[in-house]
Amino acid sequence: MKVLRHRSRTLLILLAISGLLAGGYQAARYLAPIQLSELTSRVELWRAGVREIQTGGLAGLEKNHCASEEVSQNNPGCTCIVMIHGLGDQALTWKKLLQEPRSSWLKPVHLFAYDLPGSGRSPPPANPSDYRVRKLAERLKRTLAEVPACSRWMVVGNSLGGAVGTWLALDWKQKVFKLVLVDSSGLKAMATQTHGLFGASTEEGAIAELKDFQKKAYAHPRQLPPHVWRAAAERMLHSNSAEVQKAQVPEDALDTNLPSMRVPTLVYRGAADQIIPRGLSQEMARLIPGAVYRETPDCGHLPQKECPAALVKVLNEMVWFGAM
Repeated sequence: MKVLRHRSRTLLILLAISGLLAGGYQAARYLAPIQLSELTSRVELWRAGVREIQTGGLAGLEKNHCASEEVSQNNPGCTCIVMIHGLGDQALTWKKLLQEPRSSWLKPVHLFAYDLPGSGRSPPPANPSDYRVRKLAERLKRTLAEVPACSRWMVVGNSLGGAVGTWLALDWKQKVFKLVLVDSSGLKAMATQTHGLFGASTEEGAIAELKDFQKKAYAHPRQLPPHVWRAAAERMLHSNSAEVQKAQVPEDALDTNLPSMRVPTLVYRGAADQIIPRGLSQEMARLIPGAVYRETPDCGHLPQKECPAALVKVLNEMVWFGAM
């Protein structure tokens, strides 16, 4: 009888703990949905073998599909790829690509995604002027130079990250050997197009901006409950988005610099993207010697989230063939 009573008490305690955890989870879903989503994503990435790293002061994520004998500075069998996020985003935006199994890649790849300064888990720069895209590229260059396994890089940049990646390729020609611009910004006309994005100062204004962005950025916008919109607005109001936009200068526009690009380049976009107009993406491809332009239907401004399989396909083509 004593044993049965002890087991009953243990079961009751476990049920109570389970109830508390379930209640806490439900409360977190309502009170902190963004933080809970990010935590869940990090757990999923950990289960997929993705490592959280710190390199040169920047936080990042790393997934290595290369065998140990392939990871060497002089071995072309392993392609090192760095993926750069856009304005108001972070390295977690590349979650679905990082979760792809080894069988999804035609050749072994070593994937890196870093939080740019002031984003995600990376600290902000001491001087806000260092949010200039060319200075962000310089900061990332110093970080990548500290990765011992990689001597050459294929650079993939989305939105503002495309402009950062382009400057990285222009200023680090000896290390960047392929470039993929995913719904990239960078031209003067693009700066006008995206000016004031995420610049609201009130919760109501931020929610309106985020809803408008989602409508324009996705081929299939999701319906979100009010508490998620409020949490997203709170995150936006405390982000570095306004500082990043304020730091940009006309001389960092890429219009007159793209003709000097000598790196094989693919300009890629989701056909439903209403943030970066098709004509501007095509102009970017026209200005880069030998660049190839591709797009995917039924996909928007963030292919890494909305159509990751299509993006993996074009990245595989770049890894295997280069821009063709």
